[in-house]
Amino acid sequence: MRSEEHVVSGAGAGGRRPVLGSRESVIATVATFVVNGVGVGTVGALMPTLADRWNTDARGLGGLLMLFGLAAIVGINLGGRMADRGGALRPVRLGLVVMSLGIVLLAAAPNLLVGLLVGAAYGLGNGLVDTTMNVMAVEVEKARPRPLMSRFHACWSIGSLTGALIVLVCGSVFGTAGAVAIAAFLVAAGLIAADLQIVHRYAADTAPVHHLDESGGRTKVPRVAWILAAMAVGFGLAEGTAFDWSSVHVRDLADVSDTQAALGLAAFSVCMVAVRMCGDFLVHALGRRLVVRVGAAVAACGYLIAVLGSGLVVLLFGWALVGAGMALVAPQIYGLAGLLGGGRTMSRVVTFGYATSLVGPGLMGMLVHSAGVQRAMLLPLAGAAAVCALSVVMPTE
Repeated sequence: MRSEEHVVSGAGAGGRRPVLGSRESVIATVATFVVNGVGVGTVGALMPTLADRWNTDARGLGGLLMLFGLAAIVGINLGGRMADRGGALRPVRLGLVVMSLGIVLLAAAPNLLVGLLVGAAYGLGNGLVDTTMNVMAVEVEKARPRPLMSRFHACWSIGSLTGALIVLVCGSVFGTAGAVAIAAFLVAAGLIAADLQIVHRYAADTAPVHHLDESGGRTKVPRVAWILAAMAVGFGLAEGTAFDWSSVHVRDLADVSDTQAALGLAAFSVCMVAVRMCGDFLVHALGRRLVVRVGAAVAACGYLIAVLGSGLVVLLFGWALVGAGMALVAPQIYGLAGLLGGGRTMSRVVTFGYATSLVGPGLMGMLVHSAGVQRAMLLPLAGAAAVCALSVVMPTE
C-alpha cells in the first residue's frame, strides 16, 4: 500500500520527518536536482582540463564517458529496485555519498588509468541519484495541488550550468590543469555533501511499491512502459545531439569561430531552462500528452531548420526551438513512468534514455563523417518526430 502521510522518526523538527507535499520536501527535492546537475556539469566542463592533466586524447575521454554511462545504468536500475522495496530516501542518500566520493577520487586521480578505476564510483552514484530523485519528485508532485516536474528538471539544468560556471571561475583563479580540476571537483563534492544534510533533515520518504498481483505473484512491467521507453530513445537522441553537436553544426555552417559557435548550445540551453520554469503551468492547463506532442513537434521544426537553414541567426533560432520543444518532454515521460509503475518502471525508461546517450553521440559522429553535419541532423529530426507520433498513444495519468 502507498502512503503519503507516513512519519519516520529521527529527522525533521521534533524527530518527525516531513510528509510528501510539504514545503520542506519540495526544497529537498529541488536541492537534489540542483546538485545532481552541478556534478554532471562540473565533470562535463572539466573534460578538456582532464585531457591536459592526464595527457590523453579523445579516445581516452570517450572511454571515461562510456564508463560513467555504464556505471550510471547499473545505479539507475539498482536505485529503482531499492526505492520500490524500502522507499527512495535510502538510495538517494547512498547515491549522494557515492557520487561525492567519486568526484573527490576523480580530483585525486593522477592519470587516466586511475581515473577510469575511480570514475565508476561517480557514475554509480549519479545513476542512483538520478532515478531516486525522480521517484521522489513524482511522489512530491502527486501530493501537491499543481504539477512540479518541469521545474524540478529546470533546477537540474540550472545546476549543470552552475557546474560549468564553477569550472570557469576555478580556471580564472588557478593556473594549472591539475589545480583547476582539484578545486572544481572539491567545490562540487562539497555542494553534494551539503545536499546530503538537506535531504536528511527535510526530505520525505516514499512508500514501498509492491509489484504483486492478487495471488501474490510478481506482476510484469506495464506494457505502456515500453511506449515510454521508446519515447525516451527519441528524446534522448534529440536532446543529446543538441548538447554534443549544436556548436559544431553552427561553426561549420555559419563559418564562425569556436567561441561564437558556442552560441548554438547557449540558445538551446537557455530556452530549455526558460520553458521548464513555466512548463508546469502548461501541463496543468493542457495535460501531459498535448504538451509532449506539441513540444516534440516544435523540436522537430528546429531540427528541420538545422537541416535546411544557413546563417548564424537562422541556425540559432533553430537550436532555440529544439531547446524550447524538448524542455518538457523528458520531465513528463519520466513523471508518467513513476506514476504508472514506481521505481521499477522509472528505471527501465531512464535506462533507455541513458543507453541512447551512450550510442547516440558515436552514431552521430559516423553520420557527420560520412554525410556531413547538416544531413546528419536528419537522425535527431526523426527522433523528435517519433516522440511526437508516439504521444498519440502514450498513457495519461
